Amino acid sequence: MKKPFVALLAASALAAPAAALAQNAPAAPESTDDQGGLEEIIVTAQKRAEGLSDVPISISAVSGKQVESYGQTNLEQISSSVPNLKITQTAIANRIAIRGIASGDNKGFEQSVAMFVDGVYYGRDQLSRLPLIDMERVEVLRGPQPTLFGKNAIAGAVNITTRSPTDEFEGSVSGLYEFNHKEFQLTGVVSGPLSDGVEARVVGYHRSMDGYFYNQKLDRDEPNVDEYYFRGKLEFDRGGPFAAELKLEYADFEMKGQPRDVFGAVGNYNTVFQGPFFVSTDPDYVREDNGYESRNKVFGATLNADLELGDHTLTSVSSLLDYKTREIVDVDFSGISFLDGTNLREDYRQFSQELRLASPGGETFNYIAGVYYQHAKLDVQDCSIQPSSRLARRSTRSATRATTAIMRRNPT
Repeated sequence: MKKPFVALLAASALAAPAAALAQNAPAAPESTDDQGGLEEIIVTAQKRAEGLSDVPISISAVSGKQVESYGQTNLEQISSSVPNLKITQTAIANRIAIRGIASGDNKGFEQSVAMFVDGVYYGRDQLSRLPLIDMERVEVLRGPQPTLFGKNAIAGAVNITTRSPTDEFEGSVSGLYEFNHKEFQLTGVVSGPLSDGVEARVVGYHRSMDGYFYNQKLDRDEPNVDEYYFRGKLEFDRGGPFAAELKLEYADFEMKGQPRDVFGAVGNYNTVFQGPFFVSTDPDYVREDNGYESRNKVFGATLNADLELGDHTLTSVSSLLDYKTREIVDVDFSGISFLDGTNLREDYRQFSQELRLASPGGETFNYIAGVYYQHAKLDVQDCSIQPSSRLARRSTRSATRATTAIMRRNPT
């Protein structure tokens, strides 16, 4: 029997910085100079850079420094630091909920909690598994946000911002190894100027783990994790009215097995778990099933451009997003050779273009106007191989046609 044992060895090239968590209030006092002061947290919950205390929205902002100091590498882990945000990953689907509101497991539906990364809409539940490395901040907006974030934000929105290139050279390498689970993490960051007005930032990340559950049917430790993530940013800003930033990212993450133990049988499963095909329901970190495997590949390209038109700012966000998911699930979660080869496949491609014009801000009357275009294609396939070798297959295809929306903001 295996029991989790917390033993952590961390080696970092940079000291862990201070953390900041804000919930509908200004940041806690921190010493910013010899006389003391407040560190203001800047958010973009209203499509413009504003202080957290100036945003009339129920919002929690988690800084990238806190994410790093806690060793969090994905949205599910970050949700433990944010009230009212719940993310659940299962062998069938992933759910993002705010205040208890979430979408179901139907692959044809997008999440009721919209997720945005650097201004780009990530509406599919599989994208919540994407590693989050080198973050500037994570904003969680509670309550309906359709005015600025679109129709798929009934429960709220998660707005993620990654770090941009710096005008001075900097680099870091951090590593972690946990002995009991044989977990290894390595992160490297290089940022700095390439020439006058041109800066770049490159991030690389790798994580592997043997696991802390023992599957006695397959004789292996689970979950077995192998993740790779790369991101590059190129920024052009010569101090004039025009500035642009190009981002390319690629992720490949694979997991075998899940950290789940059967501890209670309900409904029809009583005949399986308590009947002649007895399966242990002791919470002892030992499980008996025929396995789970998941492989995800994600590619994204985003071009953000800002043009100053007098006191106004015209912003363009162009994005291409592509991901592929392959999963094999033992859907009866038992060692019985039944429904073992359930294959789930998703192929998704999305192109989006956003244009918006924003007033200077800080005035009695502020406004944002814009148009948004998106074309997305989703191909989902779900098939199960029965013991009799008969193939039951069902597939669905859906294509989201382009939509155009006017974005408005009410006067403050």
